[in-house]
Amino acid sequence: MGDVVHFRRSAMPWPDRAKELDRTAEFVLRRGLRPWVNAMRCGVDPLPEVRATIAEAGGPADVALSVNALMYGVAMQSLREVVIGCPHCERLSPDEALLLYAIAEAAAGADRPAEALAPFMRAVALTWLDFPLIDLSRGLGAAGWRFRRRALPGPAEPPRDA
Repeated sequence: MGDVVHFRRSAMPWPDRAKELDRTAEFVLRRGLRPWVNAMRCGVDPLPEVRATIAEAGGPADVALSVNALMYGVAMQSLREVVIGCPHCERLSPDEALLLYAIAEAAAGADRPAEALAPFMRAVALTWLDFPLIDLSRGLGAAGWRFRRRALPGPAEPPRDA
């Protein structure tokens, strides 16, 4: 007799804590996205900071260019404030989950991964953001970093009362 193995029919949801992310998603969050935003908040060029942070963690430093392009595009073309935590914050914001989802979708071969960012990005920017998302995912993949597939995160903002 065999055992019955139950398979999940849908992808896992995104956790609300950074430490519950898979290795690659946590790496991108803590070594790429958050250091970029932190450097901008401090008024310094984020590219050298992100490159150094990625290299210190043993990651492919060349992906820092893609992180820089992605986050600069988000900063310049967002419709509202995008919530990105401090480098050591344990909480994962809904906006961070959407960014990580878009990168994971690019890694899985999606043609238009930036469409996931539509809740907070100008429509004209979505096409442009596909390029850094795909380049970032390819750079990580070439270095052996793989994303775990997860479900599309829920709404980034709570629904407003009608």
